[in-house]
Amino acid sequence: MIDQYLQQLNSPDPAVRRAAIIALGQSKNPTALPALAAVYRTDPDPALRELALNAGRFIRQHSSSDSPGAGPAAHSAPHASEEPLYARPAPDPAPEPKVVSARDKERARGYLDTAISQHTGGQRARAIENLGKALSIDPDLAKEAFVSNLIITLTGRSTKDAIAILTNPQQRAAFAAGLQESAPSVGGERLPGEDDTWPNVLIDLALYALVSTLSTLISLLFAMPLLERMLKDMLDNAPASTLTYADIEAFTDASIAVLLPSAVGSAVYGVIGVMLLGVAVHFAATTFLGGDGTLVGLYHHLVPYLTGFSIVSALIFVLVASFGDFESLMTYSFLLLPLSLLMYYLMSSVIGKVYRFSAFTGCLSIVLGTVVMAVFFGCGSYMFGSALGALLGN
Repeated sequence: MIDQYLQQLNSPDPAVRRAAIIALGQSKNPTALPALAAVYRTDPDPALRELALNAGRFIRQHSSSDSPGAGPAAHSAPHASEEPLYARPAPDPAPEPKVVSARDKERARGYLDTAISQHTGGQRARAIENLGKALSIDPDLAKEAFVSNLIITLTGRSTKDAIAILTNPQQRAAFAAGLQESAPSVGGERLPGEDDTWPNVLIDLALYALVSTLSTLISLLFAMPLLERMLKDMLDNAPASTLTYADIEAFTDASIAVLLPSAVGSAVYGVIGVMLLGVAVHFAATTFLGGDGTLVGLYHHLVPYLTGFSIVSALIFVLVASFGDFESLMTYSFLLLPLSLLMYYLMSSVIGKVYRFSAFTGCLSIVLGTVVMAVFFGCGSYMFGSALGALLGN
């Protein structure tokens, strides 16, 4: 019977070879050890090689040291720790926990903080590099929920698979290089993000504020003659009014020094509105729509569009107002509608590319962001009013 099993070890059918290995192991016959050793060395199936190894261990454990067949044949089997299992591979021993000194923990935290800052700034490849260094020094960081989410966000893989890449310098470098060559997307190519930094965003916002101030100032200067004519026409049709031509001229002859504070105030209000809208859109895109982008990236790519819209809008107003009649203002209102629709389409497209989804989802982000702002300020007003009412009641 043993000879039959030994012959079956050469069968081309893996199932037959598996049954023969198990039968030889159960026989506990030391004469099978050389054949099992040959299977361990040459069989093309890794699972069967491991099975032959464990079958040899099982025979060696149950054969007496003075058995005639256990001597030279026993040395033919692979040497390993004596284990009674042969039907399945022995489980790998649990790795010993790495002892990390306080100094190394502090170093790892430094790399982690740098990675978070770079991720916020849209520098994904650099964030991956520093996150990998942090995990290599202190693997326990991955147990923290925030770090685990950061790992998944940066790599797009499960925590276990990502850690294997991040803690290997060669794999980490290759992975980061792949990100720089081609970033994966859902709704199209992602906008470049290496210059998505807060200093650049501050420059964009400053330029937006300057353009908005000048646009508002120029619009006011061109609007004053139209406003003067409109008020005088109203006065001609209502002679009993207490308003006089001198009052109208005094109001409409305002100098640049008088109009400039209004223009600056309007620009500051516009910058604050853009920043709040950006936060709301980012919250909606990442929380409700599964977008993968950064707030700094959104500002850096969106604010220039708003700046351009302010310039185009002011130029159209100046062109229309140069006709010098009230009907021209109505024409400007009609022209402003398609221009606003075009602006919202461009904004939606930019948001879609920043967060890796379609322009339609980008438009939905604007809508949800506006709703979030309305709910936030509505709740804030209610709470403030309730607190004020309680104070006055006391």
